[in-house]
Amino acid sequence: MKLLSLKINGRDFSGLESDELIFGEHITELYGPNGCGKTPLLQSISYCLGYPCKFREDIYKLCKSATLTFTIGNDNFRATRDFEHTEFILSLVCNSKKSMFYNQADYSKYILEKLSLAYPSLLTTQNKQSYPYLATILPIFYLDQDFGYSKFYYSPNNFIKDQFSEMLRIVFFLPEKHSFDVKKKSINIMEEIKYLDNSLAIQRRDIEIAKEANKDKDIESIDNSIIDLKNELSVLKNSKSLKNDSLHSIDEIIRRQKENLRDLNEELSFIARRESSLVQIMKEINTEINTLNLNEEAKRIFRSFEEICPSLDCKMFSRSSESYAKHLLYLKDQIKDIERSLNLDGGRYDQITQEIAYVNKTVEDLNSMRNGIIEEEDLSSVIDAISSITSMLFKLQLEKSELHKISILEDKYVEMLNKRENALDKLEGLGKNRQSIPRLTRVKSTLREKYISWLKVLKTPNIDFNISFEQDFSPVLGFETLEQLKGSTKVRAILAYRSALIESMLELENKSFMFAIFDTPKQHEIHYEDINNFIFNLKKLSQKFNFQFIFSSTEYKYLGDENDILLTPKYPGEQHEMFLRRY
Repeated sequence: MKLLSLKINGRDFSGLESDELIFGEHITELYGPNGCGKTPLLQSISYCLGYPCKFREDIYKLCKSATLTFTIGNDNFRATRDFEHTEFILSLVCNSKKSMFYNQADYSKYILEKLSLAYPSLLTTQNKQSYPYLATILPIFYLDQDFGYSKFYYSPNNFIKDQFSEMLRIVFFLPEKHSFDVKKKSINIMEEIKYLDNSLAIQRRDIEIAKEANKDKDIESIDNSIIDLKNELSVLKNSKSLKNDSLHSIDEIIRRQKENLRDLNEELSFIARRESSLVQIMKEINTEINTLNLNEEAKRIFRSFEEICPSLDCKMFSRSSESYAKHLLYLKDQIKDIERSLNLDGGRYDQITQEIAYVNKTVEDLNSMRNGIIEEEDLSSVIDAISSITSMLFKLQLEKSELHKISILEDKYVEMLNKRENALDKLEGLGKNRQSIPRLTRVKSTLREKYISWLKVLKTPNIDFNISFEQDFSPVLGFETLEQLKGSTKVRAILAYRSALIESMLELENKSFMFAIFDTPKQHEIHYEDINNFIFNLKKLSQKFNFQFIFSSTEYKYLGDENDILLTPKYPGEQHEMFLRRY
């Protein structure tokens, strides 16, 4: 982006207006005494780019709007913004096509996309979602007369977490430091891990229950029993001594049925104990739900959490309805799981009771059959014995199936464990130090080199050149930050830092904003020859990269070449000539 011209438009019948001021290709100076209107003109440039400027009262009363023309690539733009509207309203004409913008967000997104800059979803200081504005990026390129020389970065809207670092990351094409999308992904992954942990606990409990119910059984012994029964069945069918063989077979069946009866009674006892334990757990969860509901009701009584607990780390209440709902849903899911287990256990309890009755009846029938065989050789009794063996075979097959189900449950448990490990890996990947990327290291190294160079250009006194950076780009000179410096040293250090930032961007091929605005550098705090040397070096930077510098001055007058422009006031005023014409 490069600037072409600026015009202040007056009101319809009487007011103040300017000529169309054409900016130089390299350096443009607005030269004139204090009060001649230099600052409103420089303010109007940033104002037309979305910056929230505060003008003098006569600008609001006598001027209608400001119009800025600029280029991005091969496109020409004309932005017009009224002074009279307190809300954001801006008209933008691009290649004869007019668009209206009614908020900073839409305008900023449009311009940043035209500049091929990222428009990332960022975290605010309140950990909410937001996006960068031009008004938060422009302070890198615009030194405000009132606050620009007191801080290395000043923005009237400082709402983004580590805002200065995030804005520089955008112009240096670096990944964002606090991405809302990454934060959102990490929250979702943590919720997934929590769900998997709960599911794993339930699956582990189901496996333990299934193993306890079948602790004296294994597939190999069941297979052996099935083979034995099949052999007995074959012998029973082909035996010549039907009576003796039948008695032997019936005795064996009775023995197995009694063993089965003992196992069923033990399982029945285990289910009863487990039911008592689950009911107790459900009571405890219901107590926790009631407590959570009480907390939520208590939260609604107060206008805000801060009335009872101002600390951000306070855990007295859930700090959001979403958190409360998730916790409540999780507890209710636990109750549903327990109720499901109780229902399954109830069904199994009834099934076992029926099996016990069936086994008792089978044993009774087998004893009667045995007595019948003893009294007489009844072939129908042999047939019944065969039928009983067949029934036993069927039951053993069912038991084998139950053992196979345990194996399936264990496989699913391992699969879910693997999902949990993958989720943990993803979470760790999102949490990796985003400051260790190679390009950021290169930017810092270049910035440090350029900063030292510009400090020397401005002959900055009492400065430690052992420069480091905290929070990515905030300079520390030895053990002092810029804010700790005073007077001329501070002004020089800030001018040097801004110039170093710009030169670093240009050196590293980050050429989105190709202009910088310095509103009246405090010449009374810097010697004339130092200012002259500073401007001379800015000119060399302009020539090398075709970069624009626009500055205002009351004492220093720059005489440049054909690529530079000197703007001076020419309309009569009460004390001296003015940039704005009264009509």
